[in-house]
Amino acid sequence: MNIATFFSDRVNFRTELPLQWRPSQAPLDEGQLASLNEQNLALLRAVSALEERHSDSPESHQLPLPEVQRLEAKLDLILTLVGQIRAASDIIPPSVTAELSAAGLAWWPREDKTPAVNETGVVEVSLATYAAQPLVLPGKVSAHADWDGGPAVLVIFEGINEVVADALEKFVFRHHRRAIAGSRGQTG
Repeated sequence: MNIATFFSDRVNFRTELPLQWRPSQAPLDEGQLASLNEQNLALLRAVSALEERHSDSPESHQLPLPEVQRLEAKLDLILTLVGQIRAASDIIPPSVTAELSAAGLAWWPREDKTPAVNETGVVEVSLATYAAQPLVLPGKVSAHADWDGGPAVLVIFEGINEVVADALEKFVFRHHRRAIAGSRGQTG
């Protein structure tokens, strides 16, 4: 499979993400998939809530009440501390350049730990430094290819349910839109 073709008709974005591939000896059973889907949905909902921006309504341009500002400052502090504790505990894998869509993920491995084509497993992706757990997406390695400056690995997700796929699609869309807005701001 051609990696560029895979991403050409899907909403996606490229970023640096802490990422780890964990091969599995056997396919995940229905109970394991249900548990992963539940955890992933909770994580995607939490990240979405924390990334939520105010709408363009007139009320959103007003300054928040002092009580809300204090709560937001406390929440920011807690999230920063969680991120620091997680980073200090060495449980975050190294960051790699990755391209993410709701259907799959490609990354450029930094070491000689490239999984074999057709290998099944889970890819663990840390979406945010404040998130206490990674997104854990089951999938299958579909391709190795020289793509966009180096050898890349493509994993196509398998076993994620429709609700998680929809939440992941929304996450990817938000980041895709921000990347486009950022590139327009740099060129304009």
